[in-house]
Amino acid sequence: MTDYLEQWARFKRLRNAWLVFLVLEMSPFDRWVQPLLHRLLPSVSEAVIGIGPQFLVLVGLAFVGRDLIQWKCPRCVKPFAGGRKTMDSVKTCLDWLLLPKKCISCGLPKYATDPSSEAVAPSSL
Repeated sequence: MTDYLEQWARFKRLRNAWLVFLVLEMSPFDRWVQPLLHRLLPSVSEAVIGIGPQFLVLVGLAFVGRDLIQWKCPRCVKPFAGGRKTMDSVKTCLDWLLLPKKCISCGLPKYATDPSSEAVAPSSL
C-alpha cells in the first residue's frame, strides 16, 4: 500500500513540476531573470543571456513531460495513460497530463491505494 502512495506522490510531483515549467515558459520569465544574469555573468554575451533561460525551461518541460508520459501504473507497470501511443489523437494526447480516470492497461483507478480494492485515495494537490 505504501508503495502505491509513493508512486502516486511521484506522479503528483512530476505533474506539478511540468505545470511550473509550462507557466514559466508562457510567462515573461526571461525578462525577470536577464537583469540578474547580466550582473552575475557580465562577460557572457547578450544573445546567450536572452535565450538561455527560455531554453533551459523548454528543456525542463520536455524532460519532465517525457517522464510524465511514461509514468508507470503501480499495478501493471505499463504506462498509465498508454505512453507514446496515445499521442495519436487530441483527446488521448491531453490525457497524459492529468491522466485518465483509470489505467488503460489494467483498469486501476487513479489514486488507488490497494491493488485489489477499487477504493480511491483523496486527490490532494
